[in-house]
Amino acid sequence: MKSIYGGIEISRRDLDVPIQNFQSFTVDIEDREQNLFDAYLYWTPHPNWALTAAYQYDKIERDAQPGDDAPEELETATIPLAVRYFHPVGLFSEVGVTFLHQDVERAPGSSFDEGTETVALVDLAAGYRLPNRRGIFRLEVRNLLDKEFNFQDVNFFTSETRVPEFTPDLTIFAEATLRF
Repeated sequence: MKSIYGGIEISRRDLDVPIQNFQSFTVDIEDREQNLFDAYLYWTPHPNWALTAAYQYDKIERDAQPGDDAPEELETATIPLAVRYFHPVGLFSEVGVTFLHQDVERAPGSSFDEGTETVALVDLAAGYRLPNRRGIFRLEVRNLLDKEFNFQDVNFFTSETRVPEFTPDLTIFAEATLRF
């Protein structure tokens, strides 16, 4: 069928990361490993409707020292499902649910929590696309049911800080994009 699209991505990274040891004034090498698996399926049964399903798995392992608060091992699996509607006049809406499962293991002596967390998050969005692709106005509500959960982001693993993908609070976003 021409209205079904899908794909798979698999990647693996083995990293040797220099870490400054301020107690001994040396540079230690930390071994890090990341395994990623993404699969998605998009279906447009009608020109105004789109359905999406995906599975994302991310496993990070690193050599953690005793007392290190960053995770030693982090496994995150998500299954986002969404239904989108696009009206010919430019209005659009979306409802989605994301099933999130995360397992965090920390080094002995860490002051942060570890364990397993499983939650289902509901998101809504609505908006308007201006004619001739001149812009979009969008209102989005994430974690509509205000589910509380622990989520470990990947900021400990990257050199740049990112906004966490999931938040344990109801969050409302308004966005306006204009093109001249």
